[in-house]
Amino acid sequence: MAQSIRKELAKPGDLVADPINAGWTTLAQSWPRMQQLQWDALTAWQRSLATFTEDFWEQWACRYAGGIPIDA
Repeated sequence: MAQSIRKELAKPGDLVADPINAGWTTLAQSWPRMQQLQWDALTAWQRSLATFTEDFWEQWACRYAGGIPIDA
């Protein structure tokens, strides 16, 4: 009997053989990491703004409020 050269058909739940599902799976797995990176960038930006504001007010207090920093 001759060998068949026909490939096996992919099963509906087979993610490796289904490129559409594989793409969605990759996206779903990377989505939380992308969100975490965005939150990290936002919190770093907010920390830098808070540090700038504290320094600004300390300099203002030293110059215009008698030279005593607020948190001293």
